[in-house]
Amino acid sequence: MLHSCLARGCLLGLALGCSLASVAVRADEVSGEWSGYYTCAQGQTAFTLTVDATGYGTIEFGPHQDNPNIPSGAYQVTVGIEAANVRLDAGEWITRPSGYATVGTDGVLSDDKQAITGRVDNASCSTFELSRQEDGKDEKTVTGSA
Repeated sequence: MLHSCLARGCLLGLALGCSLASVAVRADEVSGEWSGYYTCAQGQTAFTLTVDATGYGTIEFGPHQDNPNIPSGAYQVTVGIEAANVRLDAGEWITRPSGYATVGTDGVLSDDKQAITGRVDNASCSTFELSRQEDGKDEKTVTGSA
């Protein structure tokens, strides 16, 4: 599975460290819809993160405007927050494209709570960025470092 992940690219499974207690207390700070992209071996990949107030959600991913041949997929996530660090642990697949595997990431919630940016935890990947969506509009985008 790792070989196919490295050969074809990796699916985002945002991951940072925290306890379940901090999920319940702080998950509301990231609840709602987020959109952006991550970069792995397959190139930029679009994704949407939807989080409920209890700290559970889904990631849907697929083609990016600069990389239209990415397959679509989706899986469940669990959210954790420790200070401004955000963790989304990958859960069960909803729709899994052939050859894809979930990976973790480390991200930081911006001071205004409108962006999450960071690094994907895989040697064939680099950064991700997400912007909070309200009424279907992009509110703010902040780029993670390479």
